Parts: sequence; structure tokens; C-alpha cells
Amino acid sequence: MAGRKQKPAKKTSRRAPKPMARRRVGLWLLVALAVAAQCWIYRDVMTPGGLSSIAVGEAIIRANWREAVNGWWSPLYGLLIGLVTEMFRPSAAVEFGFVRFTDFLIFAATIPCFEFFLRNLIRFNRYRGNYERGELFRPIPVWVFYFIGFPLFAIASIGWISVVHHPAAIAVAGALYIVFGVLLRVHMRNAKTWDYVWMGLALGVAYLADQCTIVVALLPMLIAVISLRRFRRRKRFVLISLLMFLVAVAPYVTALSLVRHRFCVSERLPWRYTTYLTDKPLPMNAVRRYPVTKLAEVPGTSYQRFPQVATIPMLYDPGDGAGRPLPGISWTRVGTTMKDSTRALTGAFLQMSWLLVPALIFLARNRGRRTTWRAVSGHWPLWAFPVLAALAYFPFHPQLWEAAPYMVAILLGLLSCVEPPLRPSTAGWRAGSIVFTLAVFAGLAILVLPSQPNRYARVTRELRDAEQQRVIAESVRKSEIRGGDDLALVGEPSTAVWARIARVRIVAKISPSAFSIAPGADSILNPDGTLKPNVRQAMADAGICGIVAGNPPEKVTKHGWYRLGQTGLWALTIVPNPR
Repeated sequence: MAGRKQKPAKKTSRRAPKPMARRRVGLWLLVALAVAAQCWIYRDVMTPGGLSSIAVGEAIIRANWREAVNGWWSPLYGLLIGLVTEMFRPSAAVEFGFVRFTDFLIFAATIPCFEFFLRNLIRFNRYRGNYERGELFRPIPVWVFYFIGFPLFAIASIGWISVVHHPAAIAVAGALYIVFGVLLRVHMRNAKTWDYVWMGLALGVAYLADQCTIVVALLPMLIAVISLRRFRRRKRFVLISLLMFLVAVAPYVTALSLVRHRFCVSERLPWRYTTYLTDKPLPMNAVRRYPVTKLAEVPGTSYQRFPQVATIPMLYDPGDGAGRPLPGISWTRVGTTMKDSTRALTGAFLQMSWLLVPALIFLARNRGRRTTWRAVSGHWPLWAFPVLAALAYFPFHPQLWEAAPYMVAILLGLLSCVEPPLRPSTAGWRAGSIVFTLAVFAGLAILVLPSQPNRYARVTRELRDAEQQRVIAESVRKSEIRGGDDLALVGEPSTAVWARIARVRIVAKISPSAFSIAPGADSILNPDGTLKPNVRQAMADAGICGIVAGNPPEKVTKHGWYRLGQTGLWALTIVPNPR
């Protein structure tokens, strides 16, 4: 036994990760850091839509379904904000920062969705590596998809959609990326049962994030049925997607229909219909959930009490509200809308597609016309969904953030159609790949970073306005106004973000025309600048503690008004606060 040779021990060292895996993780981190930087910069900025989403989230957490269920704001985004704020219970000073943290979490969940789509596109490119009528198709290197796909994804998320301005659209984009990936699997004949489940749930999430996506919800299922036309037994799996979609949306649609006393899936669609397809557009606040009354019957004033602690009135039910039929279609208006939509989306598409010019020139130099057309037609499921969605969306004037995921899918599909050179190890290939990579990242820097003067001006203006809102809120806290007070505002309540920070409620709106001392004017003021007694009594009966106005006439400020710091706002106490 002593002279017997022992076998060498097996090595148990772990395999080193592949270079492409490290690069892929690096791309994830770069995109995530860019979005995190954007969220950090906008941590104190809040839009009126964001304020209403916060109010929706609070109503959902309190199980106040009468306030939570509406056909305008995203219930999914409001739910996520409500869960985060309920978990951490932030103060008024950092509440908006936690909303931005929620936006970042939504984007972080979108990254694996896009990775799912990109991996299936790579597999589809390899799947086409079989003989096509006697011709062998050479697949594109994996790194090309990643070094083009993730910059496109970053530009669409940061530049087109904007995580901080349209976070619900980011959730819609993530759901659509899953749908694109499943459609590619269906076309490759390797879709499993769970793929159809995920497609139905993804379409349901897209609807809950933005009710307008209901117009395209059934299109992926139709494309899947057409793709499986030769496999009759597999068509029944599409019913799984339909069932999961109905399971996801049925509770919300049922609740919304009960609140509206008629079948209703969205209130944005009627508003967009009347705005872009008719000559009689409805205002966004045509009908509100609670009755709006005038203060002491003075024109130009409106009072509306809200049970929830909201900053501004939420836009409820922008449809006709009374069961009246919507106005008929104006074909002249339809033509104008289609022309505007085509101009806007074509410009954005060309702005992004120039990044693919190096690829189309360098990679497609050996392709023939017939072979190229065969490659394009082979990707028909990837084209069919965006094209049909465009036909459904175009009459409603789609915005750039709605079209962004479709454009990303089209551009990456075009890339998948081209064929690399026969000898990818030549010096020309290497030089071209370096030039192409530099072009991609140069385009990313130009389009994403605020390098243009108007983008700098927009960011600077938003940050300056956010700081001004915080200064106003601090001045309100130091005044006689206390948290929870009901106020009347002279001007537009949608711009009063300071009210949310100061934890006060604006329940009455006074137009500038009703805040005049001109003789004969329908105003809440007397000619000498004092508040009319009947208006003061009406406000006191409604529980309004005070009025806030911007730069009132000097004649008015002499009658009990006091300045709110150096903000240019003045306040008048109606009902003294006992606290």
C-alpha cells in the first residue's frame, strides 16, 4: 500500500465568472447609478400629479376606497407610495425623498424585465442561425446587444420617460418588456405555461399602472394566436394569459364601475377622446367626486371639502359624469392629432436611431436585399405589437413616455436583423467595434445628460421652485396657521406644493378676478379692501381658517393681513386657531 501512487486531489476552486457576465452587471450598475443620481437631484421636487398619487396611497392604506378608487390616477403607483410611506413614516421634510426612493425601486424592478427581453432577443437571434432556404445566418455577438441595448434602455428611461416625472410609465415599460420577451418565446415555439401566465400578469400590471394601456392589452394575445396558427393545440395556452389578465384587473374595474354606477375601465380615455378627437374638449376637472359650491354665491370662488389630508383637489372623474353621450368625432381634429403624433414620435425615433447607424453600416455590409427582407419578416412578432399599438394609440395623441418601450423594441429588432461580417477577428472588425462603442456612449452622454441649455434651464427652474416651496412652507409653520387647517387660496391650488409640506389643506379656490377692489366687480372684497361680511361668515361656517394670497393690493393688507416671511405671500385669519 505504501508504494501505491495516490491519485491527485481534484481541484475544487470555483470557476471564474465570464467576462460578459461582469460587463452585464457593470452595465446594470451604471444605469442604476444614473437613475439614482436623477432621483437624488429631484428629491425635493414634486409635481401636482405626484401629490395626488400620495393622496391615493394614503387613501388605500386607510382602506378609504371611496377616495382611493378613481379612473384618473394610477392605483398601482399610489399603492407603492402608500406602502413605503406607511413602512417608514417619513416626516414632512423628507417625504418627497421617500417618493423618489419608491421611483428608484420601480426602476430597479424594470431592469430584470429588460434583461428578460434582451436575453430572449439574443436567443431568437441564435434561433435564426439555422439554414434559411440554403443560406446560413451568422448571429450577432452578445456584447453588441448589451452595449447597444442598455444605452437605449437608459435613454428611454431617463431621457424619454423620466423616472421622476412619469414613474408609472416606467412600470408600464417593464411590463411591456416582459410581453416582448414572451412573444419571442412563443415565436420560437419554446414558451412554457408560466410564460403565458407572466404575459397576462404583465398586461394587468400595465393597466393598473396606466389605465390607457387597456387599448393595447389584447394585442399580444392576438399576435400569439397568429404565431401559433400551425399549432392548434398550443393556442389554448393563450387563454391562460387572458385569464390572468382578467384576474389582475377585475377587482379594480369592478370597484371603479361601482363607484361610477356604470361599467368603466378608465376616465383618462374619455378625456383624451374629447380632447384629441372632437371639437368639444372636456376640462380635466369637469366633474368632481364631491359637489363644488361658491363662497357666498360670489362668482370666481369654489369650495370643495375633502375627507383626506390632501394638498390639492384630486382630479376625479374627468368624463361627462352624468351619463350624457360623448360628442361625435371630428375628422378634421383627428387629422390634426395624427399629424402632430407622427411628427413628435418620428422626431424622437430618428433622434434615437442614429445610434444604430454605425451598426447598420458596419454589420450589414454583406447583406443582400432579399436576405435582409427575409430577416426583417422573420421578426414580425416584434414589429406587429408596436405597429398595432401605434394604430390604437395614435388617435389619442400618444406621449413620448408611452411610446418609449415600443421604440426600444423596434430599434433592437432592427439590430437583430443584420448579419455580422464573415471574419469577425479581423482588424477592421475590431476598429469598427471600438468606433461603434464610442459612438453609443457619446450618444448616451448627449441625449441623457442635461447638456443642452433648455435642459439645464428646466432642471434649474424645477430645483429653484422646489426650494421656494419649502421656504413658503417654513414661513407658514411660523405663522398663525397650524397643521391640519383648511385654507382658501387666491390662485391655482395645483402649484401650492408648500401646502403638503406644511400639512395644511386647500379646500377653496379664489380666482384673481374675485379678489379685486374695482368698483362693480364680483369680488369677495369691499371697495375699501375689507372682506365682505357674508363671505367671512361663509368661510367660518365651512371651517376655513384663513386666506392666502400673493401680493395683494396695499389697500387690502391694512385690514388684518400679515406677511408670510419674504415669500411674497400674505395671509388673513378667518377663524382664530385655538391651539
